Amino acid sequence: MRRSWSWYVVAGFLLCLAASPLAAQDAPVLEAHTLEREGSALHYWLTGPEDAPLIVFTHDAGLDYHTFDPQIDVVAQEYRVLVWDVRGHGQSQPMGDGFTISSAADDLLAILDEVGAEQVVLVGLSMGSYISQELIYQHPERALALVSIGGTPLIGNYSFGDMVGLRASTAAIDVLDYTGFRGLAADTSSIVQDVRDYAFAAMEQIKREDFRTVMSAIADSLRGEEGYNIPVPTLIVYGEHDDLGPIKSMTPGWAERDADGIYYVVPDAGHMANRDNPEAFNPILLDFLHGVIPAAAVTESE
Repeated sequence: MRRSWSWYVVAGFLLCLAASPLAAQDAPVLEAHTLEREGSALHYWLTGPEDAPLIVFTHDAGLDYHTFDPQIDVVAQEYRVLVWDVRGHGQSQPMGDGFTISSAADDLLAILDEVGAEQVVLVGLSMGSYISQELIYQHPERALALVSIGGTPLIGNYSFGDMVGLRASTAAIDVLDYTGFRGLAADTSSIVQDVRDYAFAAMEQIKREDFRTVMSAIADSLRGEEGYNIPVPTLIVYGEHDDLGPIKSMTPGWAERDADGIYYVVPDAGHMANRDNPEAFNPILLDFLHGVIPAAAVTESE
């Protein structure tokens, strides 16, 4: 059964503080870095071969870089990997001089400039997909490809009902008891109990007002533009049991526009498909990366 935008957005605002006891037990060893920018200390981490092509992972609202623990070691065997905490999330505190999807994309661009990365593959979960799409929209020359997990097009044909529902959902965080809000978010984020527990624990560290700001920013970022197409190879993925919002209904049309009509449904997975079933998700991701970055390019960079 299709759920409302409210459920979709709530499910997106999840997870993961870097110091959380629920972080993966065998988390990869990462090089920690900090960039002071516009009132926030942006934390990011690097691993993998230094000269290999860079794959950048951006988490969903309420999460942090641990969102991609099941992918980091696997991808870092062949590629350079960058994960980061979006401002106001995880270790990137405080939120600083406001928050929009565009300003978050600017933050990511500043990080890429600091590490000297001219072109990257952008991987994003839900809000992370929107930030990645915004960066591509503003600076298409900086992207090699896009991977969207549990997302919808930043620039698409949203109905009036979709937009009203999304904006109305901003009020849910104030209407509901915050513990109840966290429980709802955790329950709708995943079909795996450990991941739900992880989400519930992480939500305790997120300020109510920061959620409100992020939710409004997502609503403000979605827009239409006649004739727009994402100008780089695009992989669209969602979980089999991700029944939140218009993800399933919008994906076929989005894939037709931007991904040659191809998209993937991860079995036995909910909104966080990469965490719910990494055994199924990781091969899809690696196959796509091998397609957009030929093996020779990886070998030559080593």
